[in-house]
Amino acid sequence: MPNPFQYTSVALDAQLPLVPIGGLMATISQSNAQALCDSIAKHVITAIAVPGAVSALQTGQGTTLGKIAALNDASQQYFLLDGFEQMMNAESAWITMIQLYNSVLDFCFTGCQTLDNATGGLAAFIANSFQVDPHFLDAFNRAFMRGAGSPKALLQAYQAFGADIANMAQLNVTGSGIGTYVQGASQAAAYGNAPLSIFNANGSNVGAANCVVTVTYNSYNGSGVLQTGLTATATLPSGSVPNAAVSLAVSGVAVTNMTLTGGTNGDKVGVSCALLRAVAF
Repeated sequence: MPNPFQYTSVALDAQLPLVPIGGLMATISQSNAQALCDSIAKHVITAIAVPGAVSALQTGQGTTLGKIAALNDASQQYFLLDGFEQMMNAESAWITMIQLYNSVLDFCFTGCQTLDNATGGLAAFIANSFQVDPHFLDAFNRAFMRGAGSPKALLQAYQAFGADIANMAQLNVTGSGIGTYVQGASQAAAYGNAPLSIFNANGSNVGAANCVVTVTYNSYNGSGVLQTGLTATATLPSGSVPNAAVSLAVSGVAVTNMTLTGGTNGDKVGVSCALLRAVAF
């Protein structure tokens, strides 16, 4: 009998690369491309979080196809629907199998392939316009590794937004304008920038003086070049409750130092980062 623990491809390798109807197709908008990238990521996330969740995935399939049906260009609709319906068929077949992460990514193949064709090459298309969810990056790059001619190029790590990190660094205040810096975690090398905030890392409210904190951080620019030694400043007000946060209005991958103006002995100011956005079907 078949080995139930062995993932079997749903014949995606046998499919020919998708081509636009009539050889012509308008390029989809940046916002539509981002929505479809997020939708593919959500399919992966749902499959991982709730294996075999047929109802959730089937509801998501309808929502994803509805996004395409709402586009106002018929050539986009027909082309994208073809590839995404193949993706849904692969996903439906996968639901009954034992799940491994790569097998989850594999059912996204035609969705990624079609989206790459619809944008004329997604890696170049998104450029500085938006970052993708890390799960989409994994699915897209696995599709590229199949060598079917599309996707045309890998997405780079900096093109995906980073993960939640609760404490990238902390400054333990020992007096007005002085404190002990404690290094925390950085983003994994596999992904890019995430929005940075300062927060009250203490179990009690911030003391009588505002904590004006300057954070030194590293961040990828729009070309994927790591910029080091950048700074941003924000104020954590006096009396802020535990975990109260203030955005630094920048994104980065690592914190390397923190300095302080004001503050009260015993205050603790941390730096955290969060997901850039939640993705949806």
